Amino acid sequence: MSGLDAVVLRPWQPADNEALVNIARTMSLPARVRLGIDRAPDFPAFCRSAGDDFDIVVAEVDGRVAGFMETRRFKFRLRGNPVRVAYLALVGVESGSRGLGLFRRLTAEVERRTREADADLALGLVNARNPRMSGYLAANRADIVIGRRIVVASVLLGQRHRIAPDLAIGPAAPSDLGEIAQLVGRSYERHILTPVVDEAALAALGAENITVCRDRGRIVATLGTWDQRALRRIMVVGYGWAERGLRQLLNLAGGLTHIARLPAPGEELRVLYAAYAAAEPGSEGAFAGLLRSVCNRCAGQGYHALLLGLPEDDPLAATTRGLRQFRNVDLPVVIPRDVNLRALLGAGPPSVRFEYAFA
Repeated sequence: MSGLDAVVLRPWQPADNEALVNIARTMSLPARVRLGIDRAPDFPAFCRSAGDDFDIVVAEVDGRVAGFMETRRFKFRLRGNPVRVAYLALVGVESGSRGLGLFRRLTAEVERRTREADADLALGLVNARNPRMSGYLAANRADIVIGRRIVVASVLLGQRHRIAPDLAIGPAAPSDLGEIAQLVGRSYERHILTPVVDEAALAALGAENITVCRDRGRIVATLGTWDQRALRRIMVVGYGWAERGLRQLLNLAGGLTHIARLPAPGEELRVLYAAYAAAEPGSEGAFAGLLRSVCNRCAGQGYHALLLGLPEDDPLAATTRGLRQFRNVDLPVVIPRDVNLRALLGAGPPSVRFEYAFA
């Protein structure tokens, strides 16, 4: 029996948990700082916490789990119209089974299941430094739409930032969630494809994890944070040549900069995820102060970085300037179900807002 004949695709089962954890651990996400994911002891725990529903398809080779693709369901708006989105969250293939075409087979099966689930769009994120994936999409997928670049900033924590004394920054209260949801909705309207954020989503994050800036009592900027280390841990696999030198320099100067010591390959990068970053037009300066206030609060709590991903055309993307950070760029990949949805995405690369806390 050939390798291809021996491949079986099927839905995941609880008995697959250890195999899925092990495959994810050996993955290395292409980036300036190469990272792996540790989702022990319960691989699908993060899926249950991030999204409306989830699906995992596994690939067996000779009866052994050799690969998987994970999707999660979200409610989005496309130019204001509600749409159902299947987010292609994570795909992994064990090193010994590469070359068997598992990625293509998993992708085809997941897209089939996505159509059966009546999703309007499939959405994925491709690192701009992954030429293999970019080449595959360019050569094999005429049905996809590549969105505008999303800049992912990993802001290094520990440095103390000055905050303008006139900024009224403080924690949100449960009674603020309705106002925050409206602000987030207005802030997201500048993009073509955006997630739906309502009071229930904010309550799931917790008002105690949301910080706001007020102007005469009105909330003009907001930022949530989510510690996911009980669900998944980010492990450093390696640094690019420039980043190796920068890590050495930052660690040597840690006594002066107060930036948390960056981990060596094989160690955990303790990440705090930003969520629901939003501000009223003209309040970008208030958000910049809010962001720095949140970084100050998190300094000394054991985190290495705050991760914030924003489309390059979002006015808030510029607010990370001046902060010590590692930056990566992702390309959103959108697969519309039909030509009508394709037309709504527009002629040029659409601006896609995605919450990286759920990536």
